[in-house]
Amino acid sequence: MSAVGEPAGSHVATVGELPPRAGGLRERLLAFRDRLLGNPSFHRAAARFPLTRPIARRRARALFDLSAGFVYSQILFACVRAGLFDLLADGPRSTAAIASATGLPEEGALRLLRGAAALRLVQGAGNGFWRLGEQGAVMLGNASIGAMVSHHERLYADLADPLALLGGRADTNLARLWPYAAGERDAMAAEEVAAYSELMAGSQSLLSEDILDACGAADSRHC
Repeated sequence: MSAVGEPAGSHVATVGELPPRAGGLRERLLAFRDRLLGNPSFHRAAARFPLTRPIARRRARALFDLSAGFVYSQILFACVRAGLFDLLADGPRSTAAIASATGLPEEGALRLLRGAAALRLVQGAGNGFWRLGEQGAVMLGNASIGAMVSHHERLYADLADPLALLGGRADTNLARLWPYAAGERDAMAAEEVAAYSELMAGSQSLLSEDILDACGAADSRHC
């Protein structure tokens, strides 16, 4: 049934479909903010003015991290695939030794190590040697995290074309890993089933430990 005064069959916009009020105070303030932040002259002035300089630098770092996020994840992925954390578990190793153990040329190993050092995954130990960094030590103590990072290889491949992925492309690497979701159990290779089951079993330990800690030993029978 159409609204009063509306032609039959016409669409009546709901509240959620209506655009924000162009003349509202909030919209005017947000429009002013967008114009200001989109002005290169304002960026230069904010970077020079002592009171706004720290804010400008913090915003610049945040934007850089946003743009470099995929690079960060690929560095972590490369470290896991190369077995770098296990390699450094017993102490510092030289760049040459790391290159030999990972099968990388020394120049490539050095680039990876420098990238990993920027993320605190490793740190220099002097004289061309490297040791685990703070984040790398955490990775070493949580094998399930490394397993999840390795699993993300399929997602990274799908994200090579994010617009195609968002456009509803059905043939994705992750979809091929989960054919059971579409009732295609016969299409699953035994090795893929085993690998995924092992991953899920390992990652559940992270969740189960937190649940047991939250419940407490005395209340565990109720969890």
